[in-house]
Amino acid sequence: LNSTLGTSYTLDDPSLSALLEDCIADNYDFGMAYGCLRRTWYIHDWSAIRDALHRFEEEDRERRQKAFVGNRIQVFDEVDLPPRHVWDLYSNRVVPWWTQIYQPQPISHAWVDVKDRVDVWTPINGYKWPVPIPKDTSLDLVRIEMLNINLGAECMWLDVLCLRQVGGPGEDMHAEEWKLDVPTIGHLYHGADVVIYLGGLGRPLRLKDGDLDSDRCWFRRAWTVQEVGDSRVIAGDTLDGPM
Repeated sequence: LNSTLGTSYTLDDPSLSALLEDCIADNYDFGMAYGCLRRTWYIHDWSAIRDALHRFEEEDRERRQKAFVGNRIQVFDEVDLPPRHVWDLYSNRVVPWWTQIYQPQPISHAWVDVKDRVDVWTPINGYKWPVPIPKDTSLDLVRIEMLNINLGAECMWLDVLCLRQVGGPGEDMHAEEWKLDVPTIGHLYHGADVVIYLGGLGRPLRLKDGDLDSDRCWFRRAWTVQEVGDSRVIAGDTLDGPM
């Protein structure tokens, strides 16, 4: 972390040692530790940082518990109920939203047909669930494009990475998290600058005869209605593309 962030801290400070031991206890690899700590790394009061991170985590847990009144979800806006996880582009890890400062930029895409996608296991989400993506792309390519077209963007929200999918060691948490996370997705896109993949996640933008009539077309998916946002960036465009 010192080498990456240009510092020269030592473990003589017991609070810093305790903070790093927390990361070890949580089985964080370097990327995860970097993603969770890089925003607070330059604050020298390590005891305050550790206490603050624990407090943020507890406040987030309480916020989600209080979201339900009986079997109904209270009305929240994007400030009251942020997404559970975000994709930190710098560390290339999915991290808790409360470790970040800025609102994530959401990515919108229409899922391709089952036969055209593959489930991949990746350290980006800590191998917590298989991530479904088109066979002809990769999460690394998506990340590179996000860094290139969103100059200054540091964290994104992508459903397949940040919203728990079926499978993995935490399968029992899937249904419980979706009770809250899925109905509140629209808040994430409201008022946001949305990055849109019209041809499928990570795919170059192409337009063939019949594409606009396909049930898989982004414009024909009911799910994407809530993902329009206030402004849009079209991803996947190329020099010879239809744009």
